[in-house]
Amino acid sequence: MIKVIALLLLLQNAASGEKYYLEFDRFLYPGVPNFPEYGVMMVLDGFLAFYHDEKVNHINQDWLKQYVKEHTEEWQSDVGACLAYNFIFKDQTKNFNTQSNQSEGNEIIQQIIRCDWDEETDNTNGHVKFVLPSVFLLQKSPSSPVTCHATGFFPDKGIMFWRKDGEEIHEGVEHGDLLPNDDGSFQMSVYLEALKIPPEDWGRYECVFQLSGVQNYVVTKLDQDSIRSNNPKKEGLLTTTSIAVIATMGCVIVIIIVALSSTAFKKRNVTHSIERSSTPSSETASL
Repeated sequence: MIKVIALLLLLQNAASGEKYYLEFDRFLYPGVPNFPEYGVMMVLDGFLAFYHDEKVNHINQDWLKQYVKEHTEEWQSDVGACLAYNFIFKDQTKNFNTQSNQSEGNEIIQQIIRCDWDEETDNTNGHVKFVLPSVFLLQKSPSSPVTCHATGFFPDKGIMFWRKDGEEIHEGVEHGDLLPNDDGSFQMSVYLEALKIPPEDWGRYECVFQLSGVQNYVVTKLDQDSIRSNNPKKEGLLTTTSIAVIATMGCVIVIIIVALSSTAFKKRNVTHSIERSSTPSSETASL
C-alpha cells in the first residue's frame, strides 16, 4: 500500500494546493445490527477515495479507478492486506474500555492513520490514533426535545436524521451543526419534539446515523429507558426513597407533637389540681 500512497499523493499534487494529507480510517462495529463488523476507507485532502468492507468494494475517484485498472493485481493484494488487518485491529483494541452508559450494540472503534505532507518545505508528519464513536439519546427534561447525538466519528461527512415507520421526517425535527472534537473526530446532533408524540407511538420513531462512505446505518430507537438525562425520568414524582424518608419524618413529627401535647396536658392538669386544692371551698369560706 506504500506505493499506492506515494502515487496518490503525486497525482493529487497536480490538482491541489501546497499542503496535503492522507488518512486511512479503519473501524470495528461489533454487534451493530445490519452493519459491517470491519471496514476501511481512505480520505485524501478531505475527499473519500475508496471504501472496503467484507461485502462492499467501492472506489470513489476517477483517477483512482484508472490507477486500479492499470495495477489490478497489486491493488487487489493491497486491499486484501487491509481487510486482513481486521484480526490485528481486534487484538490491538480488545482491552479498550467503552463508555459505560453507551447503548448496547452501538459500540464503535476507529483507528485513524494520517500522513501530512508540506510540498513547500517537504516536511512530512504522521500519527496514529484511536477514537470511540458512539450514538445515544439525550434529554434535559421531560418537556425538552430528545437529542440524538453522535460523537467521536471520522471523517466529517456523516448524516443523521429521524424517521417514523421507516420514512425520514422533517416536522418537529431540528438539525444541529457538525462540530469538531479535540481529538480530531467530530460530533453532530438532531433534535425531535417528542413531547408531541403519544407514548404508545414512540416505538415507531428511530434516529439514523450514517458514516460517510459506509453503506449501512446505525439505528437508535426512541425509547424512554435508553435516554440519558440529568433529571429524574418522572419529573415531579417522588421516588420510593423520598417517600420513605418523608414518611419517617412525618412519623417522628407526629410522635413529637403527641409527646408535647401529652406533656402540656399533664402540666395543665397538675396546675389545675394545685389551683383547686389551694382555693377554699364555699362551705369553708362561710364559716
